[in-house]
Amino acid sequence: MKGTRSLFRLVSLALSYMAVATGCGGSGESGDVMPELAGKWYDKNYALAFEITQSGEGYIAAKKLHCTVTLSGNFVYFRYDGYVMGSFYHSIDKNGELTMTLGLGDFKDIQSASPFVKSDATPQGGNVPVELIGKWYAVTTPPSTPNFEITAAGMTAISGAAAHYSVHVSGNNVSVLEGSVLKGTFTYVIRYGEMTVRNGTALCEGLSVLSPFAKKNN
Repeated sequence: MKGTRSLFRLVSLALSYMAVATGCGGSGESGDVMPELAGKWYDKNYALAFEITQSGEGYIAAKKLHCTVTLSGNFVYFRYDGYVMGSFYHSIDKNGELTMTLGLGDFKDIQSASPFVKSDATPQGGNVPVELIGKWYAVTTPPSTPNFEITAAGMTAISGAAAHYSVHVSGNNVSVLEGSVLKGTFTYVIRYGEMTVRNGTALCEGLSVLSPFAKKNN
């Protein structure tokens, strides 16, 4: 009988190790993503960290990796080809900020940039969403200095223009002003951290030609 119990323990341990190796995260996992968790999440430097869709698809920006997302309570698992590439425990406060702890795999380093905010968040009550804030460089042949920069305060600098301008954002429409004078406009779409600029006018006309752009922190 003693030998049977020992054999049972060995088999149980072996199955546990196999579960870890194949990326099993727990019997309570679900493919249903809570609405508050779905979105593009940006770190404290306004750089895209990860994205989760309502349909259960995920994207890890640092790896440029597309995954399947499952949940088990407050634990989130990102899988690629059946294997867990990373997981974390999350909590979202009343301001919509996501705090990440217990990060494993690809999220072990990412969690140090916690808390994260969604793309439609605006720092300090401004009108510039976090997804726009940063230094933007053309993806094709990036220049040594940014093609344009937008700050959290709603100011912008455009390469080749001597002045700094203010920015007003309404949906995906951006207006660039000098005082009360409109200097140019453009529309934008951001997908997986790359911005495509369309319909550039006046001062912003050249941005449509140079598009797409990618953000850099420094």
